[in-house]
Amino acid sequence: MKMNGYCGICSICFEPIKTEDGVTVGEGDKFYHKRCTENKPNSYYYALERIAYELKINKKNPTELMDEMELIYKIPALNDIDFNEEHPKVISLYRKLANARDAYLDPKLFDGHNANEYSLDQILSYMKNHAVSNHTDSTTIECDACNRQGMSVYRNEEVFFSVDGFKDTLDESDNEEDFEIVDFAVYKCWHCLKWCTYIE
Repeated sequence: MKMNGYCGICSICFEPIKTEDGVTVGEGDKFYHKRCTENKPNSYYYALERIAYELKINKKNPTELMDEMELIYKIPALNDIDFNEEHPKVISLYRKLANARDAYLDPKLFDGHNANEYSLDQILSYMKNHAVSNHTDSTTIECDACNRQGMSVYRNEEVFFSVDGFKDTLDESDNEEDFEIVDFAVYKCWHCLKWCTYIE
């Protein structure tokens, strides 16, 4: 039962919220004090709704959101049945992000793959293990697929490549002579959402 002048109970501090002070995330059914969302953006329930919103509305990179969830909720590296049962909503969203990540890097979206000596499987494997948005810039160059301007850019000028694929750093067991250093760049069009690769 809601009292006049109040919209509900804050899911962060669990105190009543005056109507003018309340906010929701997208179409979420939970209410929050605006100050609570600013002071505690990683609180349990708010972070779930915020991350889901970032994926659905803002189209944020799923790999980056998965990394964020792992830090907030301390998701185990290996499948943990007890953790899954204790945090079903966390695991449900995490799996949704994993599926979105695979769709985000759908090979069909790699239009203009022009690095013939580097297989697309190796490129996808490298990108799946990196939050590509962490190093993303933007450019107004024209997309070859749709001829519209505006692309996001991920670039790392020093990536090690061998027959086994791409690596950021070499391990002690690696033989440096087995690797070449490449300039690794991928571009994602803001409009048609296709990727282009430039590796040399």
